[in-house]
Amino acid sequence: MINFAIMFICLIAGALIRRFGGFSVRDVRPLNTLILWLALPAVVLTQVPTLFQSGGVSGELARAIVTPWFNFLCALGVIAIVARLCRWPRAWIGALALTAGLGNTSFVGLPVVESLFGEPGTRIAILIDQLGSFLILATFGLVVASIYSGRELKATAVAKRILFFPPFIACLVAFAIGLSGVSLENTVFDALKRIGSLLVPLALLSVGWQLQLKLSVLRKFAAPLALGLAIKLLVWPLCVIALWGHAGLVAGVNAIEAAMPPMITGAVVAADFELESELAQLMVGLGIPLSVLTLLMWASVLNFI
Repeated sequence: MINFAIMFICLIAGALIRRFGGFSVRDVRPLNTLILWLALPAVVLTQVPTLFQSGGVSGELARAIVTPWFNFLCALGVIAIVARLCRWPRAWIGALALTAGLGNTSFVGLPVVESLFGEPGTRIAILIDQLGSFLILATFGLVVASIYSGRELKATAVAKRILFFPPFIACLVAFAIGLSGVSLENTVFDALKRIGSLLVPLALLSVGWQLQLKLSVLRKFAAPLALGLAIKLLVWPLCVIALWGHAGLVAGVNAIEAAMPPMITGAVVAADFELESELAQLMVGLGIPLSVLTLLMWASVLNFI
Protein backbone atom coordinates (compact mmCIF):
# COMPACT_ATOMS: atom_id res chain seq x y z
CA MET A 1 0.00 0.00 0.00
CA ILE A 2 2.92 2.36 0.61
CA ASN A 3 3.68 2.41 -3.13
CA PHE A 4 0.12 3.51 -3.88
CA ALA A 5 0.50 6.25 -1.25
CA ILE A 6 3.73 7.44 -2.91
CA MET A 7 2.00 7.50 -6.29
CA PHE A 8 -0.92 9.57 -5.04
CA ILE A 9 1.39 12.00 -3.23
CA CYS A 10 3.54 12.54 -6.34
CA LEU A 11 0.52 12.89 -8.63
CA ILE A 12 -1.04 15.51 -6.36
CA ALA A 13 2.30 17.28 -5.88
CA GLY A 14 2.75 17.59 -9.65
CA ALA A 15 -0.69 19.14 -10.04
CA LEU A 16 -0.09 21.56 -7.14
CA ILE A 17 3.31 22.64 -8.47
CA ARG A 18 1.76 23.55 -11.81
CA ARG A 19 -1.26 25.23 -10.25
CA PHE A 20 0.42 27.34 -7.60
CA GLY A 21 3.82 27.74 -9.21
CA GLY A 22 2.38 29.71 -12.10
CA PHE A 23 3.39 27.09 -14.68
CA SER A 24 1.57 25.87 -17.78
CA VAL A 25 1.18 22.27 -18.92
CA ARG A 26 3.85 22.77 -21.59
CA ASP A 27 6.39 23.84 -18.95
CA VAL A 28 6.75 20.17 -17.99
CA ARG A 29 9.01 19.45 -20.99
CA PRO A 30 12.32 20.00 -19.09
CA LEU A 31 11.13 17.51 -16.46
CA ASN A 32 10.26 14.97 -19.15
CA THR A 33 13.68 15.49 -20.72
CA LEU A 34 15.32 14.77 -17.35
CA ILE A 35 13.28 11.57 -17.03
CA LEU A 36 13.98 10.28 -20.54
CA TRP A 37 17.60 11.38 -20.81
CA LEU A 38 18.84 10.55 -17.31
CA ALA A 39 16.53 8.62 -14.94
CA LEU A 40 15.17 6.05 -17.42
CA PRO A 41 18.59 5.25 -19.01
CA ALA A 42 20.00 4.83 -15.49
CA VAL A 43 17.34 2.22 -14.71
CA VAL A 44 18.05 0.42 -17.98
CA LEU A 45 21.80 0.33 -17.35
CA THR A 46 21.40 -1.10 -13.84
CA GLN A 47 18.49 -3.51 -14.33
CA VAL A 48 18.90 -5.08 -17.76
CA PRO A 49 22.45 -6.48 -17.26
CA THR A 50 21.28 -8.42 -14.18
CA LEU A 51 18.96 -10.47 -16.42
CA PHE A 52 22.00 -12.28 -17.80
CA GLN A 53 22.71 -13.60 -14.31
CA SER A 54 19.27 -15.14 -13.82
CA GLY A 55 20.08 -18.50 -15.41
CA GLY A 56 17.86 -20.53 -17.69
CA VAL A 57 14.26 -19.79 -18.63
CA SER A 58 11.67 -22.58 -18.57
CA GLY A 59 8.90 -22.90 -21.13
CA GLU A 60 6.25 -21.70 -18.68
CA LEU A 61 8.37 -18.73 -17.68
CA ALA A 62 9.05 -17.89 -21.33
CA ARG A 63 5.30 -17.83 -21.92
CA ALA A 64 4.87 -15.42 -19.02
CA ILE A 65 7.63 -13.18 -20.40
CA VAL A 66 5.98 -12.94 -23.83
CA THR A 67 2.57 -12.18 -22.29
CA PRO A 68 3.22 -8.40 -22.15
CA TRP A 69 4.25 -8.51 -25.82
CA PHE A 70 0.92 -10.09 -26.72
CA ASN A 71 -0.81 -7.50 -24.55
CA PHE A 72 0.83 -4.65 -26.45
CA LEU A 73 0.11 -6.12 -29.89
CA CYS A 74 -3.50 -7.07 -29.06
CA ALA A 75 -4.23 -3.70 -27.46
CA LEU A 76 -2.74 -1.88 -30.44
CA GLY A 77 -4.81 -3.97 -32.87
CA VAL A 78 -8.10 -3.46 -31.03
CA ILE A 79 -7.47 0.25 -30.51
CA ALA A 80 -6.50 0.77 -34.16
CA ILE A 81 -9.68 -0.97 -35.37
CA VAL A 82 -11.99 0.95 -33.01
CA ALA A 83 -10.19 4.21 -33.81
CA ARG A 84 -10.72 3.70 -37.51
CA LEU A 85 -14.42 2.99 -37.02
CA CYS A 86 -14.81 6.02 -34.74
CA ARG A 87 -12.44 8.19 -36.78
CA TRP A 88 -10.19 8.99 -33.85
CA PRO A 89 -6.95 10.94 -34.53
CA ARG A 90 -3.72 8.96 -34.91
CA ALA A 91 -2.29 10.66 -31.83
CA TRP A 92 -5.05 9.05 -29.74
CA ILE A 93 -4.07 5.59 -31.00
CA GLY A 94 -0.43 6.08 -30.03
CA ALA A 95 -1.28 7.45 -26.59
CA LEU A 96 -3.64 4.55 -25.85
CA ALA A 97 -1.17 1.95 -27.13
CA LEU A 98 1.57 3.21 -24.80
CA THR A 99 -0.75 3.14 -21.78
CA ALA A 100 -3.41 0.45 -22.35
CA GLY A 101 -0.77 -1.77 -23.98
CA LEU A 102 1.88 -1.45 -21.25
CA GLY A 103 1.39 -2.26 -17.58
CA ASN A 104 3.08 -0.85 -14.48
CA THR A 105 4.69 -4.23 -13.77
CA SER A 106 7.53 -2.74 -11.73
CA PHE A 107 6.62 0.01 -9.23
CA VAL A 108 3.12 -1.33 -8.63
CA GLY A 109 3.63 -4.88 -9.84
CA LEU A 110 6.62 -5.94 -7.75
CA PRO A 111 5.25 -5.03 -4.29
CA VAL A 112 1.83 -6.49 -5.12
CA VAL A 113 3.41 -9.74 -6.34
CA GLU A 114 5.68 -9.88 -3.29
CA SER A 115 2.71 -9.51 -0.95
CA LEU A 116 0.79 -12.27 -2.73
CA PHE A 117 3.53 -14.73 -3.76
CA GLY A 118 6.61 -13.85 -1.70
CA GLU A 119 10.22 -13.65 -2.90
CA PRO A 120 9.94 -16.52 -5.44
CA GLY A 121 7.12 -14.67 -7.18
CA THR A 122 9.10 -11.41 -7.15
CA ARG A 123 11.97 -13.01 -9.11
CA ILE A 124 9.48 -14.09 -11.78
CA ALA A 125 7.86 -10.64 -11.84
CA ILE A 126 11.25 -8.97 -12.42
CA LEU A 127 11.80 -11.07 -15.55
CA ILE A 128 8.28 -10.31 -16.80
CA ASP A 129 8.87 -6.61 -16.20
CA GLN A 130 12.36 -6.29 -17.66
CA LEU A 131 12.09 -8.69 -20.64
CA GLY A 132 8.43 -7.80 -21.18
CA SER A 133 6.99 -4.37 -20.38
CA PHE A 134 10.27 -2.50 -20.06
CA LEU A 135 11.89 -3.92 -23.19
CA ILE A 136 8.73 -3.30 -25.22
CA LEU A 137 8.77 0.38 -24.28
CA ALA A 138 12.46 0.75 -25.17
CA THR A 139 12.05 -0.93 -28.56
CA PHE A 140 8.69 -1.62 -30.22
CA GLY A 141 6.95 1.04 -28.14
CA LEU A 142 9.22 3.68 -29.65
CA VAL A 143 8.39 2.44 -33.16
CA VAL A 144 4.66 2.81 -32.47
CA ALA A 145 5.18 6.23 -30.87
CA SER A 146 7.12 7.41 -33.94
CA ILE A 147 4.56 6.08 -36.40
CA TYR A 148 1.57 7.64 -34.64
CA SER A 149 3.26 10.92 -33.70
CA GLY A 150 2.12 12.55 -36.93
CA ARG A 151 5.69 13.24 -37.97
CA GLU A 152 7.44 12.04 -41.10
CA LEU A 153 6.82 8.33 -41.55
CA LYS A 154 9.83 7.47 -43.70
CA ALA A 155 11.64 4.39 -42.39
CA THR A 156 14.88 6.35 -42.06
CA ALA A 157 13.17 9.05 -39.99
CA VAL A 158 11.59 6.49 -37.64
CA ALA A 159 14.87 4.59 -37.31
CA LYS A 160 16.80 7.77 -36.55
CA ARG A 161 14.28 8.80 -33.89
CA ILE A 162 14.62 5.42 -32.17
CA LEU A 163 18.38 4.93 -32.54
CA PHE A 164 19.14 8.32 -31.01
CA PHE A 165 16.59 8.00 -28.20
CA PRO A 166 18.60 7.79 -24.92
CA PRO A 167 16.68 4.83 -23.36
CA PHE A 168 17.25 2.76 -26.51
CA ILE A 169 20.97 3.59 -26.55
CA ALA A 170 21.11 2.65 -22.87
CA CYS A 171 19.35 -0.64 -23.71
CA LEU A 172 22.03 -1.52 -26.29
CA VAL A 173 24.82 -0.63 -23.84
CA ALA A 174 23.12 -2.66 -21.10
CA PHE A 175 22.92 -5.74 -23.31
CA ALA A 176 26.63 -5.36 -24.14
CA ILE A 177 27.46 -5.10 -20.42
CA GLY A 178 25.35 -8.14 -19.61
CA LEU A 179 26.93 -10.25 -22.36
CA SER A 180 30.43 -9.17 -21.34
CA GLY A 181 29.99 -10.44 -17.80
CA VAL A 182 31.42 -7.26 -16.27
CA SER A 183 30.90 -7.03 -12.51
CA LEU A 184 28.01 -4.79 -11.53
CA GLU A 185 29.35 -4.17 -8.06
CA ASN A 186 31.13 -0.84 -8.46
CA THR A 187 30.74 2.85 -7.66
CA VAL A 188 29.38 3.78 -11.09
CA PHE A 189 26.52 1.28 -10.91
CA ASP A 190 25.72 2.29 -7.34
CA ALA A 191 25.45 5.91 -8.51
CA LEU A 192 23.25 4.91 -11.45
CA LYS A 193 20.96 2.98 -9.11
CA ARG A 194 20.46 6.09 -6.99
CA ILE A 195 19.71 8.15 -10.09
CA GLY A 196 17.36 5.47 -11.39
CA SER A 197 15.43 5.50 -8.11
CA LEU A 198 14.19 8.97 -9.12
CA LEU A 199 12.38 7.61 -12.18
CA VAL A 200 8.99 6.79 -10.66
CA PRO A 201 8.64 9.92 -8.46
CA LEU A 202 9.70 12.21 -11.33
CA ALA A 203 7.44 10.42 -13.82
CA LEU A 204 4.48 10.70 -11.44
CA LEU A 205 5.21 14.39 -10.91
CA SER A 206 5.14 14.79 -14.69
CA VAL A 207 1.83 12.95 -14.98
CA GLY A 208 0.27 14.98 -12.15
CA TRP A 209 1.62 18.20 -13.71
CA GLN A 210 -0.15 17.46 -17.00
CA LEU A 211 -3.26 15.84 -15.55
CA GLN A 212 -6.35 17.99 -15.98
CA LEU A 213 -9.53 16.49 -14.56
CA LYS A 214 -11.79 19.05 -16.19
CA LEU A 215 -15.27 17.95 -17.16
CA SER A 216 -14.70 19.16 -20.72
CA VAL A 217 -11.49 17.07 -21.01
CA LEU A 218 -13.19 13.99 -19.55
CA ARG A 219 -16.07 14.37 -22.01
CA LYS A 220 -13.67 14.77 -24.92
CA PHE A 221 -11.80 11.57 -24.11
CA ALA A 222 -14.62 9.58 -22.49
CA ALA A 223 -14.81 6.90 -25.21
CA PRO A 224 -11.07 6.22 -25.72
CA LEU A 225 -10.48 6.45 -21.97
CA ALA A 226 -13.19 3.87 -21.25
CA LEU A 227 -11.81 1.58 -23.98
CA GLY A 228 -8.21 1.86 -22.77
CA LEU A 229 -8.97 1.29 -19.09
CA ALA A 230 -11.33 -1.60 -19.87
CA ILE A 231 -8.63 -3.30 -21.95
CA LYS A 232 -5.89 -2.82 -19.38
CA LEU A 233 -7.70 -3.47 -16.12
CA LEU A 234 -10.43 -5.95 -17.10
CA VAL A 235 -10.27 -7.57 -20.54
CA TRP A 236 -6.58 -8.47 -20.73
CA PRO A 237 -6.32 -10.04 -17.23
CA LEU A 238 -9.40 -12.12 -18.04
CA CYS A 239 -7.83 -13.26 -21.32
CA VAL A 240 -4.57 -14.26 -19.60
CA ILE A 241 -6.39 -16.30 -16.95
CA ALA A 242 -8.66 -17.93 -19.55
CA LEU A 243 -5.86 -18.77 -21.99
CA TRP A 244 -2.95 -19.61 -19.70
CA GLY A 245 -4.64 -20.46 -16.42
CA HIS A 246 -3.67 -19.53 -12.89
CA ALA A 247 -2.44 -22.78 -11.35
CA GLY A 248 1.13 -22.66 -10.16
CA LEU A 249 3.45 -19.84 -9.17
CA VAL A 250 4.41 -18.65 -12.64
CA ALA A 251 0.82 -18.61 -13.93
CA GLY A 252 -0.42 -16.78 -10.84
CA VAL A 253 2.26 -14.11 -11.06
CA ASN A 254 1.60 -13.76 -14.79
CA ALA A 255 -2.11 -13.20 -14.20
CA ILE A 256 -1.56 -10.54 -11.53
CA GLU A 257 1.07 -8.73 -13.60
CA ALA A 258 -1.38 -8.65 -16.51
CA ALA A 259 -3.84 -6.77 -14.28
CA MET A 260 -1.46 -3.89 -13.46
CA PRO A 261 -2.50 -0.27 -14.22
CA PRO A 262 -1.08 1.64 -17.22
CA MET A 263 2.68 2.23 -17.29
CA ILE A 264 3.66 5.67 -15.95
CA THR A 265 6.69 6.02 -18.24
CA GLY A 266 4.55 5.16 -21.26
CA ALA A 267 2.58 8.35 -20.65
CA VAL A 268 5.81 10.35 -20.42
CA VAL A 269 7.04 8.91 -23.73
CA ALA A 270 3.66 9.73 -25.29
CA ALA A 271 4.08 13.36 -24.25
CA ASP A 272 7.65 13.47 -25.56
CA PHE A 273 6.54 12.18 -28.96
CA GLU A 274 3.73 14.78 -29.01
CA LEU A 275 0.95 12.21 -28.96
CA GLU A 276 -2.32 13.03 -27.16
CA SER A 277 -0.71 13.67 -23.78
CA GLU A 278 -3.98 14.62 -22.03
CA LEU A 279 -5.42 11.21 -22.85
CA ALA A 280 -2.23 9.44 -21.74
CA GLN A 281 -2.18 11.34 -18.43
CA LEU A 282 -5.83 10.48 -17.80
CA MET A 283 -5.11 6.79 -18.46
CA VAL A 284 -2.46 6.83 -15.73
CA GLY A 285 -4.13 9.32 -13.38
CA LEU A 286 -7.42 7.39 -13.33
CA GLY A 287 -5.96 3.94 -13.96
CA ILE A 288 -3.84 3.90 -10.80
CA PRO A 289 -6.67 4.54 -8.28
CA LEU A 290 -9.04 2.25 -10.19
CA SER A 291 -6.44 -0.52 -10.12
CA VAL A 292 -6.62 -0.62 -6.33
CA LEU A 293 -10.14 -2.02 -6.73
CA THR A 294 -9.50 -4.18 -9.80
CA LEU A 295 -6.34 -5.76 -8.35
CA LEU A 296 -8.25 -6.71 -5.21
CA MET A 297 -10.92 -8.19 -7.46
CA TRP A 298 -8.47 -10.25 -9.53
CA ALA A 299 -6.63 -11.46 -6.42
CA SER A 300 -9.98 -12.63 -5.03
CA VAL A 301 -10.83 -14.31 -8.32
CA LEU A 302 -7.52 -16.23 -8.32
CA ASN A 303 -8.12 -17.38 -4.74
CA PHE A 304 -11.69 -18.42 -5.52
CA ILE A 305 -10.95 -20.44 -8.67
